Amino acid sequence: MLGRLRPYLIPILERVAAPIARSGISPNKVSFAAIPLAVVAAYALATEQWISGFVFALAAALVDLLDGAVARLQGRKTLFGNYFETMMDRWVEAILYVGLSFSFPRTAAFALATAMLVSYAKARVSLVIMTDNHDWPALGERAERMTLLLTGIFFQAAGFLVLQWTLAAIGGMCALGTIQRMFYAHDLIERAESEDRVLPYLREPAPVDKTGAP
Repeated sequence: MLGRLRPYLIPILERVAAPIARSGISPNKVSFAAIPLAVVAAYALATEQWISGFVFALAAALVDLLDGAVARLQGRKTLFGNYFETMMDRWVEAILYVGLSFSFPRTAAFALATAMLVSYAKARVSLVIMTDNHDWPALGERAERMTLLLTGIFFQAAGFLVLQWTLAAIGGMCALGTIQRMFYAHDLIERAESEDRVLPYLREPAPVDKTGAP
């Protein structure tokens, strides 16, 4: 849902990313920069330095928005770059949840597990049929997870002890999203089977004629 707002942010992001693009730093390096930011954020969260944790977690999240803009401005968009960016996104998210697990072990583990499940529920389908992000159910997508997480950390830093409940909400949302996507995957796969669009390596080989008939 929130991910659909990204196209409207592109002009703003490209203005912010323009100095980075002119510096010649590759988009993949920009994507990777989110990792050390997330590690610092995780340390701050693990030691309950909520303000520092929020600042560095927000910085890591903003890098996710900038790397694509840098790639567009430099004319260096690649398929591997798209893959690398999404992998860095998952690393950042996992690192933040690990940091939070020191204070909220159960709810952080729940949020981490279901966040990975809701992502995998979509990705695994591409090993069965040709598919993409188009029209996938959006409950529990990464933009929503990160927005909720950053909001919870912000309020925790402000003295409102809501972060544990925020993690539980993320976990519940992702659990529902996983189930939603499994049903959607079922429909996609059945439709692909009926239209003979299953990936070739999964198709049953044609029976061998042992009669010698031409």
